[in-house]
Amino acid sequence: MLPTFITFTGVDTRSSVPELMALAADYPVEFAFMFSPARQGSARFPPLRFIAKVLAMRNNRFRLAAHLCDGYCDNLVEHNATGLEQAGVLNGFARVQVNSDNPKLSPKKIAAWAKSQGGMSAILLCSASFPAQEQVQWFFDTSKGTGTRPEHWPPAPGERLVGYAGGINPGNVAQVCRQIGRVAQNYWIDMASGVRDEQNRFDLDKCRQVCQAVYGKPGRR
Repeated sequence: MLPTFITFTGVDTRSSVPELMALAADYPVEFAFMFSPARQGSARFPPLRFIAKVLAMRNNRFRLAAHLCDGYCDNLVEHNATGLEQAGVLNGFARVQVNSDNPKLSPKKIAAWAKSQGGMSAILLCSASFPAQEQVQWFFDTSKGTGTRPEHWPPAPGERLVGYAGGINPGNVAQVCRQIGRVAQNYWIDMASGVRDEQNRFDLDKCRQVCQAVYGKPGRR
């Protein structure tokens, strides 16, 4: 079973928006932008003005996700707001991922908050089996952006959409999808470190290599 779509995380200012859109026209992909109040404007965390530029150019086939980190997650758990809402920075994203393992995090509250922000779907992390709560989409990730492969891929609960990440790159993605496809029917895979170059820049060529390894050449699906 092939992934329903592939998420490429860590789009940065060196990324060509027309090339991002071209890849989205050829394959079922999602591009994720990372948000951190302390790190915005560095490496994997592009300036908010660049993110706004990309959002303004989106179309129906250009699927985008927001990945919240650090203080934005803390604000959301403690105050039910990130601090980005009034600026409208999150408008236009289809999904929002909360990168936090805070035990006070409530799936029900996060799901309600995400829905209030333009109808986004919420994604929460897990590091073992997928939780039973269905208010949010669950994302299995023990790597947390370090590019480390997990010892196993947990089975998905029925036909629910779930995500997997950890050490996936152009060289192993076909094998990983065969492994995950045995335990999941409706899933996405996510890559961050695996699609960056030696200078830690987002690499669209690697993204296309991943898509071709999974889905074949454009038009052959």
